[in-house]
Amino acid sequence: MRKALYVVAAFLLLTGCSSSSTQHARLDSEAAAPAPEEAARPQSGERSLKDQKPGEPGEPGQGQRAIAYSANLRVRVEKVETAAAKAKELVAAAGGYVAQERTNGTPPSARFDFQVPANGYSGLLDALAKQLGEKVSLEQSAEDVTEEVSDVDSRVESAEAALKRLRALLSRAGTVGEVLQVTEELDQRQADLDALKARQKSLSQRVKEASITLVVVSEKAEPAEEDTSGFLGGLKAGWQDLTAFVSGLLTGFGWLLPFSPLLVALFFLGRLLVRRRRDRRQAA
Repeated sequence: MRKALYVVAAFLLLTGCSSSSTQHARLDSEAAAPAPEEAARPQSGERSLKDQKPGEPGEPGQGQRAIAYSANLRVRVEKVETAAAKAKELVAAAGGYVAQERTNGTPPSARFDFQVPANGYSGLLDALAKQLGEKVSLEQSAEDVTEEVSDVDSRVESAEAALKRLRALLSRAGTVGEVLQVTEELDQRQADLDALKARQKSLSQRVKEASITLVVVSEKAEPAEEDTSGFLGGLKAGWQDLTAFVSGLLTGFGWLLPFSPLLVALFFLGRLLVRRRRDRRQAA
């Protein structure tokens, strides 16, 4: 009985494999063909950029572009700890949060990576530059990602429609070969859709939230680099080398000092032995 089942299964697999080439072409054409109700439906990119109502600044709406904002601000303050606490308060009041924080003790400084709502980006940046201390530098950038957002939205919608048609084909598959082929295609399309959705989410995050990198430094000036050129520079360098040499000699002498009694005893013992040997030779 088992042998008969194995023979039937092998026959079905061979039959499915022999017709896989023609089935593959038919399945691809059916999965790629848009359904009538989907063909008349507007693409996701068109809907998000043309049919949406005006949204918040930075979000794609009617007559608007999808813009990703970012800024790098450097501020000199009297106390780094006080300024850092003030900056966090301003960001929290604007609805943002600290994505990354790093502080240094020597010299005192702090670096923050803030994520803030795009509609409050300009006001918060102005408050950070004016209320913390003296603005040293400010760099801003605005990247237009409208076309990329539209393209990703359209591809996500197309991938979802293709998956829906493939699932319908799977329910109508009549052979083992068709089932295996449609299942493999479903897995591949699902992986592509997951990657597109991850990219879509990242783009949406970039548009809805602006990035602000804040660097806070202390007002205490760092010591200027000394000039070692010229006569005075050479004299100072020579004096430093001389003192280093003398210091090395004194260090060596200090290291040998505890061994001096032993060295003196060995010296007199050797001298006594040499004198005795010389006296014996004279007596002989």
